[in-house]
Amino acid sequence: MSPNPQMNRRTLLQAAGFTGIALTTGALSATLSSCGTGGNSTSNGLAASGTAASGSALQPGQSLEGTIYSDVIGPLPRGGSLDITLTFPSATLNILSTTASNTQWYADPCHDFLERFDTRGNLVPSLAQKLEFVNPTTYRYTLHEARFHNGRQVTADDVVATVEQVRSPALGSNRAGAFRDVQVKAVDVKTVEFVLPAPNAGFRYNLPGLCIAPAEALNQLGDSPIGCGPYRFERWVKDSFIDYTAFPDYWNKELPRLDRLRLTLRTDQQAAAQSMRASQTDVLDVVPAAQVGAFKQLVDSKQLNGVTYSAGWTFAGLNTRSPALADPRVRQALALTADRATIARVTGGGLNEPLCTAPYPPSDSNYPKNLDYNRDVAKAQSLMQQANASNLTVNILTIDAVSEAAATVLRSNWGEIGVTANISRVDAPTYVSRRTKGDFEAVVSQWFLSPEPSYVIDPLFSSKGTSNFWGYNNPRADELIVQGRTTFDPAQRASIYNELFKLIFIDEPTMIPLSTAGRLMVYKPGVNGDMIVPSSLGLWRYAIAAKR
Repeated sequence: MSPNPQMNRRTLLQAAGFTGIALTTGALSATLSSCGTGGNSTSNGLAASGTAASGSALQPGQSLEGTIYSDVIGPLPRGGSLDITLTFPSATLNILSTTASNTQWYADPCHDFLERFDTRGNLVPSLAQKLEFVNPTTYRYTLHEARFHNGRQVTADDVVATVEQVRSPALGSNRAGAFRDVQVKAVDVKTVEFVLPAPNAGFRYNLPGLCIAPAEALNQLGDSPIGCGPYRFERWVKDSFIDYTAFPDYWNKELPRLDRLRLTLRTDQQAAAQSMRASQTDVLDVVPAAQVGAFKQLVDSKQLNGVTYSAGWTFAGLNTRSPALADPRVRQALALTADRATIARVTGGGLNEPLCTAPYPPSDSNYPKNLDYNRDVAKAQSLMQQANASNLTVNILTIDAVSEAAATVLRSNWGEIGVTANISRVDAPTYVSRRTKGDFEAVVSQWFLSPEPSYVIDPLFSSKGTSNFWGYNNPRADELIVQGRTTFDPAQRASIYNELFKLIFIDEPTMIPLSTAGRLMVYKPGVNGDMIVPSSLGLWRYAIAAKR
């Protein structure tokens, strides 16, 4: 979309999808390459969380500044405490060490980030009061007057130290690749610049995972984090709960709205659902698929409120280093046999949609419908014969009830082409360890969706990708990945990604998309759950949590 030179400032802000954030430009001819408004809607008593970020919309010479959440915090009540039940465990509180959303869910309250997603799904400055897109490779951030929980001022040097920590080989973070060749420099006490080696349309999406911590306390993030966020960490009783209290010196004096926040862990989803029914918690992060219908009735009767949101996409990951799965024809056959409609049904309680590619959901205008294909057992059998792959056995790792349900459907599907599938359910630390080491044949799990494809695709499928657990290596894919992230024209990008998606999801599948991963979150009346709901990128909006 190209703004008309005669558009006034208010119209330009509305078109950009920003509320409470000012957008400035150095030239009337500047354009926005994409605009998203996102937002929430209501259907049958359930709010639906939308994610339509415009994070890559800036062009050189433009800037963003303002106060995140300023459009929604006015009517929120102050005081009180909130108990949020989370059903997914994390072995650490160190957000910098992993891209796992579980870790971010637990540690997020005490941290702030240069950028966050607002309630409309837009990527906007948070700890930074201003972002300047200086040129195609340079992003300049000016920090708010902020303090860490130890009382010290937040400086640009702390941002530099945080990035260096992420890149540290000792940390072994799979976030490191995003900052591998990025120069980070403190311009002055409050200003920091990121200089990229080449244009990267998805770079800003890495910043909501870069929690800015004091340089002297970076090594304690795993169990007793010090941050500069709206809440101060108090204690973590592992496998039980984490307590946070409001930080009185948070840079935004309007936040947080609560005095105390407790995150309670209940890995038994059935028990967690019962605690919600018994009013033992204020918020339940996800209703078990089998109970979605029953909880919708509670929402319809106004006993509870609910919001549906996307947790990402469910996939089957195949290790190309395994001799049984090295032949792309075998992997094609496994993809062709998958009964996506059944998998969507058994894993989502009616909330999921089948999908053949990622990282867009089928409802997104960017989803490549031309690449969708039907289940074809006959073609799969032919491919297995061509690959001379008879009597194949594949061992599948799963991590929870949802992934196990999907794997159970796949076991039946793959049996139709003579493949024996054995399912092993392991705990989260074991899964992460084995996946990272490549100690698996197949996994069924979930990954996040994103409006910016390079943020998802690059680490997963580049031959140098930090999350390329599948051992995928194709020079043409590498070429397309570079072209995709360095191209800003929407039409050109669509063409590049259409070719790339065909290659990595259809011709040589290593991550087989199965369905969206929709969830129903429920909460007591009086809790503003439709605003604090997590996005598919693993971010809760704890700062604006409130309870009447």
